[in-house]
Amino acid sequence: ILDLLEKDQELKIIEMEVELNGVEDSIENAALLETRLSEAKSLVEDLASTINSLEIKVNSKEEIRESEKSLKLRYFSNPISDF
Repeated sequence: ILDLLEKDQELKIIEMEVELNGVEDSIENAALLETRLSEAKSLVEDLASTINSLEIKVNSKEEIRESEKSLKLRYFSNPISDF
């Protein structure tokens, strides 16, 4: 009976070690996931900044085109004569 109790204790110790290893693995995985999420967040912020920059450039080009059209329309409807 003592031998069985000793083996039972050994099994419990082994189970506890396995559980602890599982917890340690989970902690490592969580830390790795946190790092990956932080990297992803940084990439998303960079992408958002790039998109905003492109939107500003597109809007600026559209504004320039609209201004050019407006100037052309004003010029052709009221041409300035040098004579």
